[in-house]
Amino acid sequence: MANETRLRSNEKASARRAGLSAPRRIVEFADYREPSGRALSRIAIVYGPLYSRRRGFSLGINLFPGPSICSFNCIYCFRGGAQRHLVSVERDEAGLDPGRVIRALYHALQRLGSDAEKLQAIDFSGNGEPTLHPRFAEIVKAVREYIDGKGLGISLGLFTNSSRLCSPAVREALPYLDHVEAKLDTVVPWKFHVINQPAPGIELHNILECLAMLRGFFHGTIALQVILLETDGLTNYWFWDAEQLASLAEKISPDRVNLYTVYAPPRQKIVRKAPRLHMERYATILREHGLDVHVYPE
Repeated sequence: MANETRLRSNEKASARRAGLSAPRRIVEFADYREPSGRALSRIAIVYGPLYSRRRGFSLGINLFPGPSICSFNCIYCFRGGAQRHLVSVERDEAGLDPGRVIRALYHALQRLGSDAEKLQAIDFSGNGEPTLHPRFAEIVKAVREYIDGKGLGISLGLFTNSSRLCSPAVREALPYLDHVEAKLDTVVPWKFHVINQPAPGIELHNILECLAMLRGFFHGTIALQVILLETDGLTNYWFWDAEQLASLAEKISPDRVNLYTVYAPPRQKIVRKAPRLHMERYATILREHGLDVHVYPE
């Protein structure tokens, strides 16, 4: 009991130094088949199963169980925005390492039982930007070796805001991934700063350069994820927005482009959905440039 009390005291002190509320407990698996499953996903290492329109029957891996840690603070974020808004993370306060993630995945697969045989994908996503984790590459490699060792035949993916695609850790992890879903809501710098609200030091031109180089060092599936929306004084779905993104996408050569609009209560209430008609027109322009475009919800 004394050890547990001391541990909690240390956690609270660490949180105060970081300017956060005291960390909550971490669970290994948030089982979405149970009533409380989704409510636990923020503090879970592994969550699901999800029926994703893009990835099929899948599990998610959350490398930041607890406070959301992200290099963006998007105005449409349905998770309430970044509680820690930064460019890099030197130390993971949750203490996730490859062994702990593999144990969580093992227990998740055990809990799934026969449903584990239906799994089509496991994706790094969750609370914020997974590539910020200081041991990201090690964990990706460990998960790849684990699922291959089990003979599961599961696609391993990354959902990213694209801010760290040129980082050494991401470059090191890419050979172990099958799918990269990269965010690109706009190619207009001032709109990028309004919509995505990047941490200081992150600039759109660097992201676009890294996206353009991605095909050269990643041979899996590349999907661009675009959120179309409107807010006071801004839209990102007009004709010239689509033309500019299409021109850049030709350099990236993605396998597909996934178009969405706001689908859950956004962080800022002034954010509104893009009209379906405008989404379809946007998609038509991209298709005229030879891109494979999917509009969600279908």
